[in-house]
Parts: sequence; structure tokens; C-alpha cells
Amino acid sequence: MKEIVDKVIEELEKNVSLDLSGDKIKFSRPGYTGIEFSEDNFHKFNVADNDVKVGFVDGGNAEIFSGGNFSLQLVRVYGCVFLRNKKVDEVKNEFFVLIRAVGVGDIEYKCEIFSLNGERLVDVGDLKFSSVDETIKEGVFRGDISKIGNIVRRFSEIRLAEKVAELLDVGVVVLDGTLESNYTNERRYLDRLYEKAKEKGVVVCGLAKTTAMFTEKGNNVVGLLNNVGPDFMWWYHPVADISCEDHKADMFFVKLNDKSKYVFRFEVHNKGDYNIAEILGILVKNSKDLMFPGYPYGLITADKFARVSNKEKEYYKSIFIAKMGRKSENIAKYVSSGDAHSILDGRINS
Repeated sequence: MKEIVDKVIEELEKNVSLDLSGDKIKFSRPGYTGIEFSEDNFHKFNVADNDVKVGFVDGGNAEIFSGGNFSLQLVRVYGCVFLRNKKVDEVKNEFFVLIRAVGVGDIEYKCEIFSLNGERLVDVGDLKFSSVDETIKEGVFRGDISKIGNIVRRFSEIRLAEKVAELLDVGVVVLDGTLESNYTNERRYLDRLYEKAKEKGVVVCGLAKTTAMFTEKGNNVVGLLNNVGPDFMWWYHPVADISCEDHKADMFFVKLNDKSKYVFRFEVHNKGDYNIAEILGILVKNSKDLMFPGYPYGLITADKFARVSNKEKEYYKSIFIAKMGRKSENIAKYVSSGDAHSILDGRINS
């Protein structure tokens, strides 16, 4: 066994490079031109000392049950505002979304929202997708109906970011993830957020916990920059010229704590004036969590309050099943068709 482990590690070492020269990011869609890496593109910055509010937004969703042609999910989005590293405001929205397959020539997925706390953030008219929409297809197969819940959550996060921007009156709002539009109708929501932010003097940013971007030599971008980057806090730029209308952002990679082992992809809406050193200098004050140094505590907080736990999922599932009673026998047979895996997993793990 030891020999096998050593051989695996030896092979993995071949995928680790410490050489920036002659390499750049390899993009898989048009509208991007990678810029060759250079040690000159690492920029040092300092902690900012000012009273700028920062908003953070994240979301969570969990499938309560599915019948193959329908999916019921609980979606929760949460935003919080920090000033000098103290939470001073928050906003939350949660709802059930029922996603159904409808035969209208071809199979379409349509959504109905049942709000748990008032305002409906997303227009259900924007949540109608062809099952073979290129933005949701999986290879040659129809898009998975259950994954529509992720799109609903994403649109809701963007709309909630508008609410957070209204609380700021000058400041920064940070979304969990990138500012890239990946789904049909998503760009409309991002453009609306940008307009609201402009009115309020707010800069829109996105911070992605993970990224699977590769260089042209097959290297992992974050791993490469993390290996060769300085020990101090830094931001790396430029990495690419972006002309894609679905991605109105400048892209950076950042290290937000001297002691951090993590590098994150960071983006800023590119149609307004901003100072990247000032933005990062503000975020650094919020990135000193002992368990996750270099990651903003505001996003940790947003994740905590947006996350839908398995306990909650099972609680709501039991409520719906109990309420269905005998009237649900037909629905129950649909639901059971999707439960086979979970039953088998339970037997194996017990």
C-alpha cells in the first residue's frame, strides 16, 4: 500500500508547476483573451482604515422531494451588512419553489413560488426553461429538473443583493460566486443589480470559494498562483481581457490574509469607478476568522444563515407527507420512484 501511495503522489507532483512563464488562462467560451502570467502582476496592498459598509449575500437550497417530472425545493437567501467588522444589518428571504415539467411541443420546466416571508424576489416568467436549453443541458441529455432549483437560488441571490445595496448608501456588496451570467435570463438580473448599485454608489463584487480554471499548460490557476505568490497579502491582475456581454467584470485573484493558505477568484463590475486596493483593504479587516483566515467573515455569516440543513429538509418533508395523507397516494408513487437511491444509501451506510 505504501508503494502505491508513493507512486500516486509522484504522479500528482507532475501536475504541480512553479513556472509562470509562457502560460496564461485557457478559456472555454468566446469573449475572453488570456494574458500571459508575470510575477510583476502581483500587487501588495494594506488594510484600509475607513467607515465603509460592506454587504455580503449567499443562498442555499435543498430538495424536499422529487418525482422525476417535478421537484419541490426550499430556497433561502440571506444578506448581511458589516461596518468595521461588526454586523449592523441583515435581510432574508425564503420560499418553496415547485418545479414542474410541462409538455408544450417540447418539454419545458416551469416554476411556482410559495413565499414564506412576504415579497417574491423573482418573476416566475423568468423561470421557464426548455428542458434542452443549452445553459442547462447535460451533454446530449435534457437538463435535470432538480438543478433548476440552483438557478432559482442564484436569481434570488442577485435580487437580494439589490436589497442589500439599498441598505448601504455607498459601499461594497459581495456576492458568493462570480459575476458571470451562465443561465438564460440571468444577465437581466445582474444588469438590474448593476443599475441599482450605481444609483446608490455601491460597487458590486463577487468572490468564488472554488474555481476550476486551467492554464494553457493544463495547470490549475489558483494552485499555480498560490505556489508562486508572495507571502504577504496580494492581488493579481491582469489575467484576461473580457469582452463577453454576459460577464461585465474585471477578474482578479486575491490573498486576503498573510497567514492564509487560500487564494480566491475575485471580480468587480467593470462599468463603474473603483479602487481595487481600497476594496480589498476593506475586505481584509473582515477576513481574520481563525478557522478560515483569508475568507471574509461576512460570507461565512451569509452561508451560515442561508444554508438549508438536512434536519430542516427532513422536517419539511415529513410535514408534506403527513399532510398529504391518503390523498397523496398517486403523488407518493411518483416520489418513491426517486427514493430508490436514498434507500440503498441508507442500507449501505447503516
